[in-house]
Amino acid sequence: MLRIAVLVSELHGADARERLGGAFARRLAAAGLAHELVAVAPAVDRAPPAPAADAAPLALALLTGGTEAAALAVVARAVPAAAPVILLTHELHNGFPAALEVAARLRQDGRRVRVVQVPDGAPAAPLARTLTALAAHQALRQRRLALVGGPSSWLAASAPADELVAAVWGVRVERLPIAAIAERFGAIAPARAAAVAEDLITASAGSAVGRGEVEQAARLALATEDLCRAGGHDAITVRCFDLLGALGTTGCLALSRLLDAGVIAGCEGDVPTTLTMMWLAALTGATPFMANPQAVDEAAGVVALAHCTIARGLLESYRLDTHFESGIGVALAGRLPRGPVTLARIGGADLRELFVADGELVAGGDSPDRCRTQVEVRLGGAARELLERPLGNHHVLIPGHHAALARAAHALFIKGTLRGSL
Repeated sequence: MLRIAVLVSELHGADARERLGGAFARRLAAAGLAHELVAVAPAVDRAPPAPAADAAPLALALLTGGTEAAALAVVARAVPAAAPVILLTHELHNGFPAALEVAARLRQDGRRVRVVQVPDGAPAAPLARTLTALAAHQALRQRRLALVGGPSSWLAASAPADELVAAVWGVRVERLPIAAIAERFGAIAPARAAAVAEDLITASAGSAVGRGEVEQAARLALATEDLCRAGGHDAITVRCFDLLGALGTTGCLALSRLLDAGVIAGCEGDVPTTLTMMWLAALTGATPFMANPQAVDEAAGVVALAHCTIARGLLESYRLDTHFESGIGVALAGRLPRGPVTLARIGGADLRELFVADGELVAGGDSPDRCRTQVEVRLGGAARELLERPLGNHHVLIPGHHAALARAAHALFIKGTLRGSL
């Protein structure tokens, strides 16, 4: 839901203001935009009161010229300084040039701003994409991420402060000890684990591990699911290598099942990559795959990636194997469909940097010297960025081409200056 303050110059009479407002409301309805019109007098000293912290975001609709001062006053009082300013407008009565002037002033003041035209007729892609980015941003600000056991020791560039995560992305990090999973693991009924194992084995294309190992991994999966359910967490990332010695199995199946259930689940306590997964899922509705880049072929523009856990819903088929590094537990060796994909990662000291590129998934793999699910993605020239400007190890793959949307949403809500076009 978007709250919209409609601004019309006082030079227009009451009838004209009502007519313009009604016509614009019909455009919004045609665009399928869920919205609430906020009554606001155009006088500069009568902006709406500041909204509650959990209020729906406020956009401004500039329908005529002469609304610049009123718009700036509304922004100053009713749009938080950290939030972007969305200026809706149309092609009539000098509303568009007024929006450009307001946007220019806000940029001079260091504000993030986006001018969005609302067409007369079919919804325009820029409007739809802006609203998608807005919805994703708002969704993240309601999310809670369970960090179980803390980041793995080797994540030298991927262990941001919890306060930074909340300040930049709006996600609340809640730290839990590994024991929170281990305690639940011991309470899982054998029959529950056996049922999960049977489903996994039946649907697989083969297995290099025994049923007992699969049932142990299933127990851990159910314990992790119970933990998320009890805590009401929207996402989780687990220092999973600590489970190898404590429980004698791996979390690969647990994270796979959570992803299939719509709970974002990341490995190794990697918060930036799990945030990337959460953000891309909110933006696109796609299920993400977190993986290690293995090599870059600069000449071909191809990146190889691999990991031992992946949502089954992303796969054409899979077989069961051990976890690669430890040789124990259960991992999924999956085959993904060829076709368009997006590869992304957020990072940097302030969590505001972004790598994102559209690519084509061109091959799988079965090397015994890499994690079990393996892919090759053609990125073209963007592949070189992984060598020249790396943001960390893990990257996130999702189906479809979404780089333009991700860049524009990142620029509008995170980076500070809009670059490119929605």
